[in-house]
Amino acid sequence: MASHPVVVDGQIKEMAYQRWLHRARWGLSPLERPFSRFIHQEAVDGLSEALALSFGRPLALFLGGLAAFAGSVIYYTLSLIGGYTYDYSLPLLLLAIGVGTGWLLEIVYYFLHK
Repeated sequence: MASHPVVVDGQIKEMAYQRWLHRARWGLSPLERPFSRFIHQEAVDGLSEALALSFGRPLALFLGGLAAFAGSVIYYTLSLIGGYTYDYSLPLLLLAIGVGTGWLLEIVYYFLHK
């Protein structure tokens, strides 16, 4: 008896995914279910995945937060000692510099380990 390979096409995968979501939502509270329906819409899910692949890089966010925190502490200390006024836009600038540095490091790492 010859076995035939099972063909799983996109429609079967989509049905299985929708069934899985439906079962998973039963474990959520009544307030969380509408949010889950919104988040798992095709357009929102696609946008979320695209942003996760581009902006939401762990190293970039870590370095951005670290640069903003460390730079703010150092700048705040120096402004207290020197008697300067504190510029509140500096942490945002440090965050952007840290995120940019994280992106560059990830790009270099990707090309070196390709």
